[in-house]
Amino acid sequence: TAALEAALTRAAIGAASPNAMAAVIAEDIAKWTPYRAQVFADAAVAGQPAAHGGGPAGPEGFDSVLQVEIAQFGFAARNAGRDIGLYMVAEARHLDAGNRQPIALRGLAYVSPWHAADHWTKADGALTRTELERAQRALAERVVEHMFLDTPWPSQPGAMPTGQVCGVLPIA
Repeated sequence: TAALEAALTRAAIGAASPNAMAAVIAEDIAKWTPYRAQVFADAAVAGQPAAHGGGPAGPEGFDSVLQVEIAQFGFAARNAGRDIGLYMVAEARHLDAGNRQPIALRGLAYVSPWHAADHWTKADGALTRTELERAQRALAERVVEHMFLDTPWPSQPGAMPTGQVCGVLPIA
């Protein structure tokens, strides 16, 4: 409905931001892994190729770049529209900073608990804002879990990755 769309639009201003998600990812990488992470404001700083294909080999001191993008978010309905849930879909691409080849690719989805439609618009969309923030936090945690904590064992003894990982680049 129009009221739901308006609540989502108001809540999304500032709430559904790849920059906010990137900050959470960098924080969680530093907290839960032995790596350091930094959020880059633009692709050129992160060592990604510019539109013309140029750009540095990689950001100073980083082995890889993690690109994150909120691909889609909105409301989904069930039970003939009586129950509404908020969903968010994100994509993460972990790239080697030197050759820009993918190390890992991951698509992730979040669906909130279901609520009656009027709950999403009450208090100027407070539930909508809360769920957008929760969706970003949950997806950011999953990115760190899947890309950095849930890694396969190396095939050779002593082949554990070393170095400084990773630059986090939000894709707007």
